[in-house]
Amino acid sequence: MTVSVFILLFSLAALFYWVRSTIVTILDSQGATLEAIHLAEVNRLEVTLVRAAMAASSRAADYGRLQESLRHDFQALTYLLRFAATVNVGSYTREEQMLVVDFHMMRVLCALGRSFSPALARYALTEMTAVLEHFADIMGRRASRFAMDVTSVSV
Repeated sequence: MTVSVFILLFSLAALFYWVRSTIVTILDSQGATLEAIHLAEVNRLEVTLVRAAMAASSRAADYGRLQESLRHDFQALTYLLRFAATVNVGSYTREEQMLVVDFHMMRVLCALGRSFSPALARYALTEMTAVLEHFADIMGRRASRFAMDVTSVSV
C-alpha cells in the first residue's frame, strides 16, 4: 500500500514538473515581438501597460487592478485565438490549452499571493503577462499569415 502511494505521489510530482518545464520553455521561446505589441495596441489590450506598471512600481496594492486588466485581455485574446484567422475555428492547440490552464492557475496564485506574499503575486502577474504576450504573438503571426494569403490570392 505505501509503495503504491509513493509511486502515485512520485508520478504526480513528475507530471507537475514536466508541465511546468514545458510551460516555461514555451514562454521563454520568444518575448513580445513587434507584431504582438502592435496587436495589443490595435485591440486596446493593457498587457504592455501592465508590464510597464510592474517594472515601474512594486506596490502590492495595485496587483488587484493589474490582475483584473490581465483577465480582460485574456478574454479578448482567447476569443481571437479561437475564432479569428485560424483553421481550427473554436478550438485551441495543445500548447494554447496548456497556457490557458497555466493562466488560470496563476490567477489563483496571484489572488492567494496578494493576501500572503506580494512576491508570489508579482511572480504570478509576470507569468500571466508572459502568457498574454505569447497569445498576442501567436495572433499577430496568424493575422500576418492570413493577410499574406489574402493578398497572394487576390493578385
